[in-house]
Amino acid sequence: MNDNKGLQSDGSVPDVLTSQAGGGNATYAGALCRLMSENLWHTLWVAFILAEILAALTNTVMSYVWWGRFSLDLVLIGSVDVLVVAPIVASVIVLLIATVRKGDQAMFETATMEVSELERRVEERTEKLRESEARYRTLMEQASDAIVIHDRHAKIVEVNTRACELSGYTPDELIGMSIAELTPSDMHDLVSEGMRIVLEGNTFTGSVDTIRKDGVRIPSDISSRMLEDGRIMAIVRDATERRRTEDALRESEARFRSLVERNHVGVYILIDGCIVYANPRLAEIFACTQDELIGVNVLQLIHPEDQQKAVERMQAMIAGGSPGEDEGLRTFTKDGRMIYIHVMGTPHVYEGKPAIFGTLMDITARKLAEDAREQMRDQLFHSRKMEAVGTLAGGIAHDFNNLLTVIKGESEQAMEDIGEGSTTYMNLRQINVAAERAANLTRKLLLFSRQKPGAPVPMDLNRTLDEFMGMLRRLIGEDVVVRMELGHEVMAVRADPGNLEQVAMNLAVNARDAMPGGGTLSFRTEKAEFDEEACKPVPGARPGRFVCMTVSDTGVGMDSETLRHIFDPFYSTKDEKKGTGLGLSVVYGIVEEQGGWINVFSEPGRGTTFKVYLKACDDRPEDFHATAETRTKRPCGKGEKVLLVEDEEGVVMLITKVLSRQGYTVYVAETAKEALDTFEREGGEFHLVFSDVVLPDMSGIDMVKKMMERQPGIRVLLSSGYTDHKSQWPLIQEMGLNFIEKPYDLPDLLEAVRDAMGPCE
Repeated sequence: MNDNKGLQSDGSVPDVLTSQAGGGNATYAGALCRLMSENLWHTLWVAFILAEILAALTNTVMSYVWWGRFSLDLVLIGSVDVLVVAPIVASVIVLLIATVRKGDQAMFETATMEVSELERRVEERTEKLRESEARYRTLMEQASDAIVIHDRHAKIVEVNTRACELSGYTPDELIGMSIAELTPSDMHDLVSEGMRIVLEGNTFTGSVDTIRKDGVRIPSDISSRMLEDGRIMAIVRDATERRRTEDALRESEARFRSLVERNHVGVYILIDGCIVYANPRLAEIFACTQDELIGVNVLQLIHPEDQQKAVERMQAMIAGGSPGEDEGLRTFTKDGRMIYIHVMGTPHVYEGKPAIFGTLMDITARKLAEDAREQMRDQLFHSRKMEAVGTLAGGIAHDFNNLLTVIKGESEQAMEDIGEGSTTYMNLRQINVAAERAANLTRKLLLFSRQKPGAPVPMDLNRTLDEFMGMLRRLIGEDVVVRMELGHEVMAVRADPGNLEQVAMNLAVNARDAMPGGGTLSFRTEKAEFDEEACKPVPGARPGRFVCMTVSDTGVGMDSETLRHIFDPFYSTKDEKKGTGLGLSVVYGIVEEQGGWINVFSEPGRGTTFKVYLKACDDRPEDFHATAETRTKRPCGKGEKVLLVEDEEGVVMLITKVLSRQGYTVYVAETAKEALDTFEREGGEFHLVFSDVVLPDMSGIDMVKKMMERQPGIRVLLSSGYTDHKSQWPLIQEMGLNFIEKPYDLPDLLEAVRDAMGPCE
């Protein structure tokens, strides 16, 4: 086939192609293809360039139609379309030429159809690109954040509506502006650093202030990245509200921190039982620094007996998600002090972990005050019980002492009448001894109940302990060995005999209780003298001469905490059923009242030693243990008139008989009124008024006062079985009246009567 068929020798198109009207499209197309085949590649290049120019012009016109300004994006999109479509069109043209040159009319027609299909597809693609461009513009305009697109030199090339609203500029004003013009000078370095990061292919995110057109500085959050076409897109968000919220949050946090740091209540945070935060007050409570508390397991601070309760409380809070509190938890400070705390906690999350936020208060002072108040309440209750016991003991003692007075007196009288040597005498002697023991028992009961007034007299401490030993051995039992080491030349002490026995008894009983398995109890006496220098190393010592009674045991001993409280009233280390807490406090009170003091030495497991210092005196000790049998010499009367005022018949009969036998003239009255009448009738001519203090119709003291008004200087001897307030002992002492306590021995009675009357005329 001739490739140049249908062409002129000069390469021009034959006339037949222009003159044939009815040759059809195929003939015309074939001629056209033959014409183009001569300069195929020139034709292709021309077509490609024309397509590019046409696409650029078309897109430029469209940009002015749609947005009223030149859009580089649309021009580039059109150019890309041509780059994609032109090769395809060129390929089709080559295919058409090849087909025509072969004379294949059918293939040419197919190629024509394919060209039409390609043109349709190109049109569809162009339409989709336009729709994509529209969506892109819609997204840009509807974005809630400002979008600014600039080139590598920070010149703005495109903005959205929000960017204009945020900056106060119009789009035309923003296009072409530099980013630096929209940022304050103090932010330029940060902006430059952001540009560097983006140009390196990374994304820059940060807080950069921008400047509005009116000069207002706006806090902004910016995120910048590079687009595929080399431009840079910056998304700008107004951070004014966020900054305001953050500032408010910082201020709130500062206030909260200040509140926590300056709070008078301890504040803590626990994670897995360990302290991860502690405020200054918490550190102050535990006598350490905040750093020393951080990381400490809270159980290390809690008393071992309270640890289990604390663990259960913390586990319940974490598991149940509800607050909890504990009152009176015992904890230890750094310096070893035990304190009571009130702790509250709330489950929370701290640093992503389950935690407990809480407060802690030192309630030691309040707890001690409550304990003291409770102790005072118990003491008051116990005191009232003791007062009731004392009142009962006083009442019993009055009647009992009256009975003992009669028993002792009648037995002594009978013994005198019978004489020694008979069986009856020995029986009466046993009765008299039993009555004496009963009287001693009554005195001890009254001493214990604090109803017996003290009557200090010179005493031989060695003799008192020696005679006390028989009862002591029966008291403490056979499993305790008692040793006595009594010093020589020990001076006398001025004390109440019953009180002194009470001191020895209480110390012995305490020692026995401290040796439940048996042991050794030692008594030792010695004289002691102190001057100012010698007093310094001895607690409680004072200058002077003293007798020291040392009581030691080999018992369980006491710790330092117990030693600090052993003399406190109602403090006891024994079981409630075994101790009242009064024993040692009574001992302390008796010794202090006597003018002495007590030192105690003890260690756990090494026994206890009490050193009791009693003030010595120069007086000769009196013999308080002489019996009626040894006092045979009795003072006798010479007819002196005695007015006996007594309402107990047995006592009246005894005293009347005894005094009458001794030569006294006795007048008897059972009531104060009767006594006053007798006194008035006799003109007050009595050598002695011997009266009970407690009478049925009037106090014996009030009666005596009336008699003294009638007869000043009248001699008086009062007696009573009462030893409480009814005995009016302070008033008797104040008035200087003679007094004899029931029950009494007959020799004591006669001696008291003679002493009250004064020297014989």
